Amino acid sequence: MYVPEYLLEDAEALISNDKIDLRIKKGNLWIFDVKDEIELEVEVLTGSKKIKNFTCECEKFHEFGSCAHAAAAFRHIAEKVAEDIKKKEERATAKPQGPTRYLQTRILLDHISDQDLRDFVRNYALDDHNFALKFKARFAHHVQ
Repeated sequence: MYVPEYLLEDAEALISNDKIDLRIKKGNLWIFDVKDEIELEVEVLTGSKKIKNFTCECEKFHEFGSCAHAAAAFRHIAEKVAEDIKKKEERATAKPQGPTRYLQTRILLDHISDQDLRDFVRNYALDDHNFALKFKARFAHHVQ
């Protein structure tokens, strides 16, 4: 969306002087409070990649169809979207902590003693009758 240079300069002043605040973001609707010479409300409806519609209560908007308040809202939205994208990318590329990402049975078996495994099987068979039956059926042929 094209915004004239003079509106961008005024929008920058509004942002740097903390004159614009996001009040509500509900889905694709952004509602801002602007404290310029008077208090105003700016509403912006966004699509997936662009601004679908916007309004401002000021007279310049009603006269010209655009204003510095709306331009400041656009800038705020662009910064927020860029920040969200950056956070999403950081989460996607974050490396897991520790030596392995997943604790695999094979790795565990390589690192525990035979006695620990025997103790675990014995205790687990006492707690889980189905496991005990499956264990006996699987290994009964080893007992002579």
